[in-house]
Amino acid sequence: MENFLDASQSRGRGTADAVWAHRFIISKALKFQTKFKILGIDLSKAFDTVNRNKLMQLIEQILDPDSVKLISQLLANTTNQVRIIGVLGESFPSIIGVPQGNALSPILFIIYLQGALNELSAKLEWKYGINEVFRIIYADDMDLIEEIELNENDNISTQNIIENEVNIVFEQWNLKMNLDKTEYTEIYKKTNAWKTTKTLGSLLDCNADIKNRKQKAEHAFNSLWRLWKKQYNLTVATKVKLYNALIKPILLYNCSTWALTKTQEY
Repeated sequence: MENFLDASQSRGRGTADAVWAHRFIISKALKFQTKFKILGIDLSKAFDTVNRNKLMQLIEQILDPDSVKLISQLLANTTNQVRIIGVLGESFPSIIGVPQGNALSPILFIIYLQGALNELSAKLEWKYGINEVFRIIYADDMDLIEEIELNENDNISTQNIIENEVNIVFEQWNLKMNLDKTEYTEIYKKTNAWKTTKTLGSLLDCNADIKNRKQKAEHAFNSLWRLWKKQYNLTVATKVKLYNALIKPILLYNCSTWALTKTQEY
């Protein structure tokens, strides 16, 4: 599957890789006379909308017959039940989506999404000649990025074309865009609007993100004040373990993508 998936979806990649890629783009835009337009796409109930027939067609292209057979058995004869006021209703057959809670389901979904994105890229190239749309993807969170020279004619219709084609192709794949959460971001030297844009829990601007992390960590620390009080008779070692487990991850989330000044380091 590694050869089929985008590099950003490959094994070993995480949210920090995606955030770092955004910050690299920001650095390039600020240093050189260029602009980046980012179309941030959010999918509604992504795992629940997978067309299993299309998924199996993709699986057959990249996996061996035994693996294909095992996955087809996993997806066959599945049922759902609705819980109403604590009581389960009658089961009914489920013919779309991948089973949530199964460790294989996220992998099946990103394979399915990759198939839709490959079709989108091919359509943009042959129909409009657009072949320089970069993708930064993590699970079902994706940004389509277009680079424009500032001295060129900034044609906003290109972004509209991309968005329209995304809607058409995704609808054919039964993927539903959440239009209320679709984000448009422009990154170039003369604007600061991008600094408040959030991707995968991190603000794009390092200074703003560090400030936000500190505030969240402080809030989490204060919400657990009972643990830090003497009334629980916790040892210092136990408190340190709790701090490292509950507070530190909030403070240092994606910290490997920060470009810190000497002042910030201390």
